[in-house]
Amino acid sequence: MKKKRKHEKRKHVKLKNVRQKPQQPEVKKPEENQKMSEVVCQKRQCEEVRAGFFSRIDYCGHGYRRRLMERGFKLAEAEQTHFNVLVGGLVHNAGLKERIEEEIAKEKGKPKDERASREEVKNRVLGEVAAELAEQIPVVKATGTEKKIRLYVMTSLAYDGAYGAEIAEKLALLRPDVRHWAKWSEHLPLKPPPNEKFKEIACLVPTKQTFRSKYDSTAVDRAVEDYLNLANKPYAPVVVVGCYDVSFYKPAGGESSLHIIALPGLSRTEENRASENQIGITVLRLTKDGNLFVRCHNLNYLVVHERESINISPKYSASAQQILEQFKYHSWRTVGLLNENLRVTRDELKKNLDKIVKQTRLHPPLRYDSSSHRYYISRQWIQQNLTYPYPWPNQSFIDERFISFGCLHALCCHTAHEFMLNDLHQFMLEYKVRHLVGAGDFIEGSKHGHKELIFGADYVAQERFAAWLTATPMLKAFKTRFVETLSGADQKLFTNETAVLDFVKAAYSDFWYIPGNHDEWTEAVSVAALTTFRYELLMLLRTGITNILRNAGCVIPMLLEEFIENNTVKMVPLDAAMHPAGVTVSLNHLHMARAQTKTLRSQALLGATSADVNIHANFHTALAMARFDPEMGQRVIQQIGTLKLRSGFEDRKGKRVDFGVGYLRLGLQQRGDKKSILMHEFAFFGDPSKYSSLDNEAFIEDFKKGMEEIVAKKETKKLEKK
Repeated sequence: MKKKRKHEKRKHVKLKNVRQKPQQPEVKKPEENQKMSEVVCQKRQCEEVRAGFFSRIDYCGHGYRRRLMERGFKLAEAEQTHFNVLVGGLVHNAGLKERIEEEIAKEKGKPKDERASREEVKNRVLGEVAAELAEQIPVVKATGTEKKIRLYVMTSLAYDGAYGAEIAEKLALLRPDVRHWAKWSEHLPLKPPPNEKFKEIACLVPTKQTFRSKYDSTAVDRAVEDYLNLANKPYAPVVVVGCYDVSFYKPAGGESSLHIIALPGLSRTEENRASENQIGITVLRLTKDGNLFVRCHNLNYLVVHERESINISPKYSASAQQILEQFKYHSWRTVGLLNENLRVTRDELKKNLDKIVKQTRLHPPLRYDSSSHRYYISRQWIQQNLTYPYPWPNQSFIDERFISFGCLHALCCHTAHEFMLNDLHQFMLEYKVRHLVGAGDFIEGSKHGHKELIFGADYVAQERFAAWLTATPMLKAFKTRFVETLSGADQKLFTNETAVLDFVKAAYSDFWYIPGNHDEWTEAVSVAALTTFRYELLMLLRTGITNILRNAGCVIPMLLEEFIENNTVKMVPLDAAMHPAGVTVSLNHLHMARAQTKTLRSQALLGATSADVNIHANFHTALAMARFDPEMGQRVIQQIGTLKLRSGFEDRKGKRVDFGVGYLRLGLQQRGDKKSILMHEFAFFGDPSKYSSLDNEAFIEDFKKGMEEIVAKKETKKLEKK
């Protein structure tokens, strides 16, 4: 060793004595330096950031499912996420403690001199669990490369327990793609950020047990309040909360200064500690134009029907296979229940069951519990071997997209009318939206007084103006699509009414709507809500589309008017109607005030309707969430904000509003006679800083000046004639 050190020292000295010519720095002109910096900036520009989020795999718990976890990670890989985060629930606290106690009990049966201490057993189990997780957690790779996508792991004291952090540390040492985050609130910087609004994401896990709650937002709000109360650093614009197994999105705006996203779990729900309901993964897409898309792949249906994927070995006899088929639909069976279902004698069943129990090497292995006289498939086999067949990405979803607006309040001085005229159709075209929804309160009305009404307009003028605001973006979007449709069509078809109507159908967006409480104020004088609105809207759409067809040289189909009317649907509260998208839809406008519990109104509506998709407004606040029902399947609900920037009514109550429209994308799969929601994506569009309220007095003064100019021009023309 000494000789080696001398050699190294000598070599080092020799290198020191070598004289090297100093390199002359290349002098660049200022223009070249500027060009170089611009290139670097362009390379660092980020079109969007895609981040995958998981929670509650609950290893060691009864709900852990290895193949379910693998399915979730494969979905993240297919979504091409840039990084992934496991936000709490790496291990199941009670299950881990149970495993440690079992190992300690085994040690007690050994001789004293061979017996390991409690601490040694605990450390051994924690090491084994970390090694098992390192093997079972999939490695996500960038598309078409061997580059490993980083996985950040957080643990929760309330759900992972005291040993969770230690296991995560050991896991990070075993897996180079894993990073352990030790705090309950961690900030993940986005470098480079896609937009100045999105510089980092905060991830939160609960530190203490929560009380059982009826509403999904209750426990999540407590975690966010704890984060806000810390006040020890600037808040992140996006906050992701794990461990509660719910799925909702509260956008930043007037009511909340932060985007709040609650995550579903990635294990079977075996206990209800808060309001657990959702199983799946969440992918956030943060874009360069400042929009946030929250996409969720729902796996509840697969977990509910997980036993149907049990693969019975062909080496079993025909009678044994017939018996094991029953365990695809039941977690346990007795001889009596099997006798009723299979119509086989009890003696023959008992003989076959005992034979199956002895065939431990075949799958699935069957076990017998002598205390309850039940036969069952072992939980360990279920956890490791069940599969979860999800169609995407191998098979495309049936893709349906909605944009919904509510509380338009036409001719109110605080309404951003320009949004409807200039922006809405652009969102419809950019995101390929074919379904437009109006969730009530199209007019301002006069029950709250005339102070905020432009010119103090009456109900007829308000409804006509609201119809024009609604028809304009529909016609603009239609015209663009219609021109694109005709560009590749045979001109001989332009005179064929059936073909032209098909062109119209390909370019048209249907419109479903419901009156709001402001719209229904006309019923006090025996005028049905939105009567003038509907008449005016149909007339504007018919006239506008007819003109577009004529200008394109197309014949006007006889059935055009009927088609437009059939696709302009007025809904009734709480009704669930089959939508052209292939799912049932319910539109509502509740006559009540907002609540402090964010999801209270939305969850109440889910309990009152039977629709797959629920859209409602009136509270001037925005929210989106999902709930799963074993019979109805996955259901989504979106609460739409308003197109008013503010209102005197809310200002006096100390309330702020969420401005904009709601975007909903559904990934559907045909199952029997209905379509089921497997994927849903929420977003909210609208920047209130681009608009401003009108001052009625200033507006009247401008109108006066305009009138003076008109009068002056008339006088000039009279003088010229003389």
